[in-house]
Amino acid sequence: MGSNWLSIDNNMPTITGKESTWQMCMQLHNFLPIMIESLKYQLNNLDASNWNAKEKERFQKETTQEVESAVDTTDKEVLKLIQDLKNVDQRIVSLAGRMTDAEMDVAGLDRRCDDLEGANRQLVQQMSACQEWMDEVMQAMAIGNDGTITIGRAGVSLKLVGNVTINGKNM
Repeated sequence: MGSNWLSIDNNMPTITGKESTWQMCMQLHNFLPIMIESLKYQLNNLDASNWNAKEKERFQKETTQEVESAVDTTDKEVLKLIQDLKNVDQRIVSLAGRMTDAEMDVAGLDRRCDDLEGANRQLVQQMSACQEWMDEVMQAMAIGNDGTITIGRAGVSLKLVGNVTINGKNM
């Protein structure tokens, strides 16, 4: 394994262009593990002693600026996300309140519907009773040709005098 970048260059496969595509691919394929190992070695042995002071300071400054910029951007994004979450939370609370109001309205409407259904049932019963009474009255009433009206089985009679119009007929 090489101890510097020059040794990597010396071990590169030589491709003349006379090789087949398969041969060139295989040479590069076989060289990849060597490159990876060499890169790992170089990166594992990289420390402050490999840098001159000026380059080390420039690298630290650039790296620090990049990291600070990334942190600032991330902080801003996190703060915006927190604000967005607060807004969403407020909207959820508002919607929950509106939902509760709507549920109360629905419950009130249900009670009113029940009341109306009860009133409707009573009206139907009263109309049925009225209809029965009317049927009885109609069956028990007779109008004679002489203008006599007889009501009931007891034979209560009523004689109309003068001009009386019943069902469009003068009696």
